Amino acid sequence: MLTIFDELRTSPAVMVNWRMLGRVLGLLDPELEKIRKHSPDLRKRCYAVLRMSFEIYKGNEEFYRDVLIRYTAALQRIGCPRIAASIERRHLPRFYKDAL
Repeated sequence: MLTIFDELRTSPAVMVNWRMLGRVLGLLDPELEKIRKHSPDLRKRCYAVLRMSFEIYKGNEEFYRDVLIRYTAALQRIGCPRIAASIERRHLPRFYKDAL
C-alpha cells in the first residue's frame, strides 16, 4: 500500500510545485526558504514540506485528517487531481466511517 510520502516520490508535478504545496499547507516563506536551502533534491523538499505541515497541525485532535484535506486541496490547486482523488480514496475514508 502506498503511503502519502510515496505519492510525493512518484509525481513530478508535485515535486515541481513543492513551494505552492507548502503554502497551501500553511507554511510561511521563511520556512520554505529554509527547506530550499537544506534540501537540494525536490523529493526531499516535498517530504520536508509534508512533515513540517504535520508538525504544525499535530496539536489538533484530528490533525492527520486536516493535513490530508489540505494536502488534497493543494494537489488540486497545482494541477494534480488524479493524485488528490487517489489519496482521498485510500486515506480519508477511515475518518468518516463512523459518520455513515
